[in-house]
Amino acid sequence: IQDCGRATIAEHEAFLYAHGVRVLSALSADYGLRLLGSPAPAVPILSFTVDGVSPAELASALDLEGIAVQAGHHCAEPLLAHLGLTATVRVSLACYNTIAELDTLATAIKHSVRRLASR
Repeated sequence: IQDCGRATIAEHEAFLYAHGVRVLSALSADYGLRLLGSPAPAVPILSFTVDGVSPAELASALDLEGIAVQAGHHCAEPLLAHLGLTATVRVSLACYNTIAELDTLATAIKHSVRRLASR
């Protein structure tokens, strides 16, 4: 952190977040992905749901593709209840993540949703 500097890390994380919003938003129409959150968050976290797929099932399917995400209520039960949800999938970005990893996430979501929908 001292070598990179906090400003550089924050800039990289904001860049990753913006790219993540773009690639996940592109899955909205064809895959029923609903991205939650603000356009410019204080922390680089992407939370989403996919129509017809439980967050736990999607997280397990992504794990099989080598993608680590969290599924659950993330200590935000009142907010999720307000949104009519019980859980989401959450991707936490950090300074060591890359654009390629977000692109891989999007591809893995497509594969996972197709596989889960065909059951």
